[in-house]
Amino acid sequence: MTATIQTHYATLGLAPEADLPVIRAAYKALVLIHHPDKTLHLTPEERASHAAIFRDIQEAYDVLGSPSFKAAYDAELERHGNRVDAKRSTFHRSAYTRKPSSPTPKRSHSIHLTTPDEKRAMKAKVEQDLAYLQEQRAKRDANDAKLDDAGLKFMLQTWVDLAEEHQDDAYLRAHCAIQMQVYQAKVARREKEHEEWLASMSKPKGYPQTPPTPAPKKAAASARRTTPVSSFQPGKRAEDRKRAEAQRAEEEALRMQARQEEKSRKEAAKQAHLDAKAAAVRAEREKQKQKLEALAKEDAERVAKARAKAGAPPKGTVGANAPLCDEEAYSGRLFHNATDKLDDVKPGPKKVCAKCELEHGSFAEWRKCNMQNSKQKDGDEEEVYLLFEI
Repeated sequence: MTATIQTHYATLGLAPEADLPVIRAAYKALVLIHHPDKTLHLTPEERASHAAIFRDIQEAYDVLGSPSFKAAYDAELERHGNRVDAKRSTFHRSAYTRKPSSPTPKRSHSIHLTTPDEKRAMKAKVEQDLAYLQEQRAKRDANDAKLDDAGLKFMLQTWVDLAEEHQDDAYLRAHCAIQMQVYQAKVARREKEHEEWLASMSKPKGYPQTPPTPAPKKAAASARRTTPVSSFQPGKRAEDRKRAEAQRAEEEALRMQARQEEKSRKEAAKQAHLDAKAAAVRAEREKQKQKLEALAKEDAERVAKARAKAGAPPKGTVGANAPLCDEEAYSGRLFHNATDKLDDVKPGPKKVCAKCELEHGSFAEWRKCNMQNSKQKDGDEEEVYLLFEI
């Protein structure tokens, strides 16, 4: 009996007359649903079902996506009455490779599909294990560095014995072989360092008497040992010491120069600040001086107007020599000239009362004396204040 299956058009959900762009669009839409990367959140059984559907979709697109294959497939369907014969079909390989009649045998255990998160976790676990092994190896190397030659040889012999005991276990035998190689290298390196140290101790100390000869390879390798340097070279040390002292002196000179430059910069900034401050003070003093001169001029004009309005008597009359406000002396601009002229003048007259011929300390006393004399004489005499020169 011939088994029939659905056509590739039916798999993609298309009609036989569908063209290439429609086939491509239907394929992309079905792939977004049944692709294995889109079904990671499903159960294993559902993922297996989607995977089978995806295989059929991919097979259908491989045929219908090519114009030549599509033409041949359409001719085959036309020959078989638009039906697919599983045994005779050329474009349905999965139809006769599968056996639907025989059920798929169940697995003895279920297979877990690993997700990307689980893969990253497994990689992190492996890296952590490697880091732990590196840490353990570093600790083992540090402990072996403290052992003497006999201790290293004992560890080497121990690993040799363990390798012989575990001949049946390939993993343990390989691990023991690796450790044997590690300790063989450590023992060989320790013996080589010991020989180099003995060779360096056997050389004479002091200045070399003959020019140095090229060292052999073995002696050149001894330069990398960890033991102290054998030859004593005082001349080289003296040169190194002089070079170090010269370098220190140069560094000290550079530091001194930097300090001098910094000091000069600070002093220049300070002097500029002081100059600006002094200029501001001078400007303020000039401003105050101009202000005082303006005030003195105003006062002098005011006094002159007052004297003119009051009709002050001229010099030589009563009150002419009284200490009045002089414009030039009040303003302060001719003060020194006035003092120079007073040096050449004789002492001025004293105030003497014409009534009692006595000196009065103030104008009030003089007036009181005149009033008393006026009452005694019962006359209206004009009060006169005469100045006599003594």
